[in-house]
Amino acid sequence: QQPETLRSNNLQKQSDLTIIRQHNRTCNVQVVFLDIERYSTRRTLNQLDVIDAMTACVTEALEGVGKQYLGYAQANDLNFKSDIISIPTGDGAAVVFSFDGLHDIHLAFAKRLLEASWKRRQDSQCEIFDREGWCNCHPYFNLRVGISEGKGIVFTDVNNNYNCAGGVMNLASRAMGLADRNQIIFTEAGYRQIVDMITDATFIKNFVEFKDVEIKHGEKINVYQYVRTDEPFLNSAPPEDLVLRDRMQKSLNDMRGLGFPLPGDDSFKRLDKKGVVQLIERMAGAAVDLQNASVPTQGSQVEGKRIEQGEKE
Repeated sequence: QQPETLRSNNLQKQSDLTIIRQHNRTCNVQVVFLDIERYSTRRTLNQLDVIDAMTACVTEALEGVGKQYLGYAQANDLNFKSDIISIPTGDGAAVVFSFDGLHDIHLAFAKRLLEASWKRRQDSQCEIFDREGWCNCHPYFNLRVGISEGKGIVFTDVNNNYNCAGGVMNLASRAMGLADRNQIIFTEAGYRQIVDMITDATFIKNFVEFKDVEIKHGEKINVYQYVRTDEPFLNSAPPEDLVLRDRMQKSLNDMRGLGFPLPGDDSFKRLDKKGVVQLIERMAGAAVDLQNASVPTQGSQVEGKRIEQGEKE
C-alpha cells in the first residue's frame, strides 16, 4: 500500500479550528524543519517515490512519539492527531508541536524519523546512494534537520489547513540550512529550553556549540548540534560549512598577523566575483612586498660576503 502524499495536515482533524481556539492563535511551539538532501537532482518519478517514502517515515515517527507520550496525552486530555501540524515544503516538511510539558518531543520525533529512513536503507544497500548521497534506483534519502522553539502564530491557510508562522519557523529553517546530511541542529532558544527542562542533568553533553554563525540578512546566531556516537542513524561529525568557516577565520587572523592588509570580517560576506579578484590581487601584492622586504639587495649580499671574508682573514 502506497502512503498518501503529505498534506498540510497529514493528520486527521478533531474539529475545525481546534488548535486556534485552544491557543488564541498565538502559542509556544516546537518546530522541526526537515529537508531531503539532493532532492532536485533526481528524476521526476524518483522524486515522487522519495516523497512517498519520506511521508511514510514521518507518519511512522509521529505514531512512535504518540505511543511514547501516550500517558501524558491521556492525563492532559490531549489528542496528538488534532494538535500536531505537518506542513509540506516541496522537498521536506515542517512539523509543529504545541504541547506544554513535553520538552523533548521534537527531538524524539527527529530521531525516530532519521532512524526510520536509515532502517529503510539497510534493507538493500545501494553503492550509488552510499557514494553520492542520492540515486535514481531506490527511494532512499538523507535528511537535514533544524529545531527551534518559541512563539508562533497558528492559523488556517487558503486551503483551510492548519499552518504556523513567525520567527520560530524561520529560525528552524535557518538551522536546518546549516546541517549536513542526517544531522540535527538546534537554535539557541530550542537548545536552552531542552537542556534546562529535561530531567537528565548530563544531557547537555550531547551538544556542540557553534557561535556567531551568519545566516540570512547578515544576522548572526548561536547554534547547537545534537551528537551521539551510539546512534548509527545520526551524523555526529561537525557540519562542513561551519568547520570551513572556522578554518577560514583562523587563516585570516594568521594572515593579518603577518601584515596582510585584509578588510574586516564583515566585508567578506558580500564579495562578488570582482571583489574576490580584487582581494586576491591585494593579497598577491602584499605577498610580493613581504618577499621583497625579506630578500637582501645585491649590494648587501656582496657586503656581507666581504665582512665574512674579512672575519676569516
